[in-house]
Amino acid sequence: MMRFLLVFCGMLLCCPFFVHASTADLFIDSEGISFSDEFIAGDQVRIYARVFNVGDIDVSGYVLFYQGSVPIGRSQAISVRANGSPEEVYVDFIVPTGTFNIRAVLQGTDPVDTNSSNDTAITGVYTPVLDDDHDGIINSEDNCPTIGNFDQTDTDENGQGDLCDEDDDGDGVIDELDVYPLDSTKSEELVKEELLEQEVPQEEAIVQPLVQVTPLSQLVEQVSQHISDTIESVTNEIIEIETKELSEPLIFSTNAFFTYHQESWNSFQFEIISPVESGVRYEWDFGDGVQSQKTSVLHSYHGYGPFTIILKATDNGMVLSEDQTTIYIPFFSLENRWIQVSIAVLLLFLLIGVSILVRLRTRAKLLFAIKEARSSETTSKRISVRTQDE
Repeated sequence: MMRFLLVFCGMLLCCPFFVHASTADLFIDSEGISFSDEFIAGDQVRIYARVFNVGDIDVSGYVLFYQGSVPIGRSQAISVRANGSPEEVYVDFIVPTGTFNIRAVLQGTDPVDTNSSNDTAITGVYTPVLDDDHDGIINSEDNCPTIGNFDQTDTDENGQGDLCDEDDDGDGVIDELDVYPLDSTKSEELVKEELLEQEVPQEEAIVQPLVQVTPLSQLVEQVSQHISDTIESVTNEIIEIETKELSEPLIFSTNAFFTYHQESWNSFQFEIISPVESGVRYEWDFGDGVQSQKTSVLHSYHGYGPFTIILKATDNGMVLSEDQTTIYIPFFSLENRWIQVSIAVLLLFLLIGVSILVRLRTRAKLLFAIKEARSSETTSKRISVRTQDE
């Protein structure tokens, strides 16, 4: 009996060591998730999350943020003290145009978290504000949604703000030509001085000859110059369009899953925004029959028109998330071989036309010389005959 009591007492002495064994347990919940600003579609906001340590040893780790199932990004690494204050992590986020929610998951804990049941936090569904001009008034209630007008001034009360209305007072005369653009009781069109300067006096018009004969050489020069100016104008317009297209900033996909920008006429750089997760497979479909599994890819198209790009994130054949966007490859570009061939053919026709005009001019001169020679010969014969008669 004494031996049993000794064994029992020994077990009681050892129990505290088992009860107080060290545990690593970080905790995150939806109430600890907050945002730097209101949700305006297309704006960048910062997502914050508080991480608590409910274990009895210090633990380090980080948080992965998701928009639903689409990865947003990974936070900075943190170390949370046992029984200490919570640590705050964050990541930047582009607000989409549709409804969404945020999911935060604790990852990379050291030591390994022994309680995974409190490692994930999911928020409710958010609806972003559609305010394209950022004047604090949503598009559906804004009388001028494309131009910021905080006061919503609408002089003629036609439902269209003055900044977007060409006729503010509704008198039928556009503001540009209206002396009183904000007074519908007064309407007087402006008379532009340029129109008066362009009028030609009747006397001068009568003096002008009705028909002006242009020499052939001058006509050839004018035609050549006109064609050259036309080609130069079209070329400059194409270059201007391409410059505008290539100067566009980084563009986000519909759900801000990936970004893309134009490298050249038919080449685009596509890149996944969030860090790639292990075990997740990313599949690109560029809309022209070409596919890729790279996280960042430069793709060149060999045709023109609209192309729909689709990016899928799959795990063991199951689609976790999907995003898509549409791009447009223009036909008119100096890098397009068809445009290059067209310009070359146009220049060839120009040279042929000039050559034909020069030959016609030379032939006309020759015929004129022959005609003059024959006329001179006939005149000489007539003078000779008259002399003999006399």
